[in-house]
Amino acid sequence: VVRTATARKSMRITWIDGKTHVDANFYPKGTTKSFVAVQHRKLADAKAVDRMREYWSGALQRLESKLKK
Repeated sequence: VVRTATARKSMRITWIDGKTHVDANFYPKGTTKSFVAVQHRKLADAKAVDRMREYWSGALQRLESKLKK
């Protein structure tokens, strides 16, 4: 659930578990590129952190490959 969003800048999301939160911040890098930083907060333990780090890494890699086409 998107709680707040500022166009082309940021999003604050309640994750599908209803307990953790995702902050996504978008930064321009020139006129044709951008950078996204994702922080997934309130994870239960180190195992959950590792699992979500792998998830977000894969998701951002898939996004990058689609945008390069």
